[in-house]
Amino acid sequence: MILRRPANDAVPHELDHFSLPEPGAIDGLTWYAAKSKPRGERKAVTQLRERGFEVWLPARTEWKRNRLTKGRERVESPLIAGYMFLGLQEGQALYFALQAESVAGVIGWGGQARTIPSGFVGMLRMRQASGEFDETDRKRDIYRPGAVVKVANDGPYRDQIGCIVKVDRRGMVQLMIHEALRWKVPVHVDDLELVTTTANAA
Repeated sequence: MILRRPANDAVPHELDHFSLPEPGAIDGLTWYAAKSKPRGERKAVTQLRERGFEVWLPARTEWKRNRLTKGRERVESPLIAGYMFLGLQEGQALYFALQAESVAGVIGWGGQARTIPSGFVGMLRMRQASGEFDETDRKRDIYRPGAVVKVANDGPYRDQIGCIVKVDRRGMVQLMIHEALRWKVPVHVDDLELVTTTANAA
């Protein structure tokens, strides 16, 4: 259930939308999951911060192709589309947060807004800070054509060792697992382990 905001207007401004909260800022706040209007996460963050609220918009980082330059760019986007964490200090009113133009409401049940445990917010913050949500080709920088790798998933090619032939921009690898037969199979980089020994593909 989403508790809707009352009608009110606000003027949006741009800020550093994806900045992580300080570790110590998480404890001591009462957290809610706020929902923005469609594609309005950044405006909602701006408007809530202008009202003095602590807001965290979890982000994932990925490569995207620039339509003009045709080059790759690191782009941050919301980890959970349409949602952000809203932290209230003692004395702050949730009603005032709901007046932000781009805030559609907060998550609740039975007509009541429900809090999010600070431990959950902190855990998610730690995961983002450690780079877990960074998808910017870190593995593709390692798994280049010619690298010898082992398939590490539970699929039909599990434990097969092969040589990478090609890697596309989605992270799909063309893996040669039998040179004589020219046997190539598609595997994602997330399902590979780099072979650090002198082992060669079959």
